[in-house]
Amino acid sequence: MRYLSSLVLALATLAFAAPAAAQGFISPVAMISPQQPSYVITASGDRHEGKIANYLIANGIRSLVLKTADGEKLKFKAADLKEVGNKPGALAKLSALSNEMDSKWDMFSADWKGAIDREWVYYRQALMPNGKAYSLLQQINPGFDTRIRVFNIDPEESDEYLVSRDGAPTVKVTKGNYKKLFPTLFAGCEAVINSDAAKKPKLKQFAAAVFVFDHECSEK
Repeated sequence: MRYLSSLVLALATLAFAAPAAAQGFISPVAMISPQQPSYVITASGDRHEGKIANYLIANGIRSLVLKTADGEKLKFKAADLKEVGNKPGALAKLSALSNEMDSKWDMFSADWKGAIDREWVYYRQALMPNGKAYSLLQQINPGFDTRIRVFNIDPEESDEYLVSRDGAPTVKVTKGNYKKLFPTLFAGCEAVINSDAAKKPKLKQFAAAVFVFDHECSEK
């Protein structure tokens, strides 16, 4: 396994110390764009394309209706879908661009720039913290999510996330509990656990730690 030096990790964490709204993750969007192209992938792997006619939100998307090009309306519950993609509108793209500039990503390597997937706004199936209910949550780390997926809870709240590692039920990560959860979130990854950032974990460095984990410890 490759090992990322403390110096490189320090540069990574420094790059995400700027006061950007999502601290290095993709800026979340407030709602689905109904006029934009969309797709869904079912639990069985079938893909359907169209536009999202309506959807129900309750701690994420619990159900939706996809209208296909021929006018057919397909109804799905969160438990039926693995993934939903919605093309971002102009405002969403501007929000993401502003966040990217504020985060000063140029301070880090080209690997980071190439990792981000901004083609779609992704909503992926996640098991809620109670371990019982499924929801479709907006993922804000597409492209560096091999084992850890970070989901937005509220576009207006930048210090709270739902996080799933290796498909486990999500856990809520906040500024208040990040230090406590740090060893569990990144267990088994020396590049993160033995770094300078691990000595005093800070939520503003969360995105960098997730990226390093994905870059160095993507294999179980």
